[in-house]
Order: sequence, then structure tokens, then C-alpha cells
Amino acid sequence: MKSWRHQPLPRGWYKTRLRILKRDGYRCTHIRYDTNTRCPESANQVDHIDPNGGEADSNLTSLCPYHHKQKSSSEGGRGVHKPAPPTKPHPGVIR
Repeated sequence: MKSWRHQPLPRGWYKTRLRILKRDGYRCTHIRYDTNTRCPESANQVDHIDPNGGEADSNLTSLCPYHHKQKSSSEGGRGVHKPAPPTKPHPGVIR
């Protein structure tokens, strides 16, 4: 699966990713709302809990592809992005 990320991966990401997957037992950490139990699927992806929370291990979690996609979709592109600069008003707009 190709990533559409616009920013390069942080230095040492592959080692960090393996460390987090190992820490979480290579299992998805998503907690199901209906049963309050952990997802039983294998994890092969590492995601930021808080998109703007940095690269600390405490801000990273292992997810299965389904829950990673679900989480990313629910964020609606609100990941780590710089806000757009203010635009100049249209010349025809009277203030």
C-alpha cells in the first residue's frame, strides 16, 4: 500500500516502528467499543495517538490496517500539517 504522506519519515522511523510493534506484541491496540476488548488482529502499522504530539514512544501505537485506515479517515486530513497562510481578500471585496 502506497502512503500519500507529504512529509518525509522521521530519522530512525523504521527502528522506532519495530520497537513499538514489539512493545505492543505485534497486535492491534484498538479497544472495541462494543465489547471493551482489544482488537484481536495483528498489527503491522504504527500511528501517532496525537498527530501533533511528536515522536515519543508514549505517543505511538500499533494498529491493524483496518483500524489505522478508520482512524486516519476519521481525522479528515487533520494530521500534522501547517495551517495555510492567510489569503489576501479578493480585490472586489469592500471592507
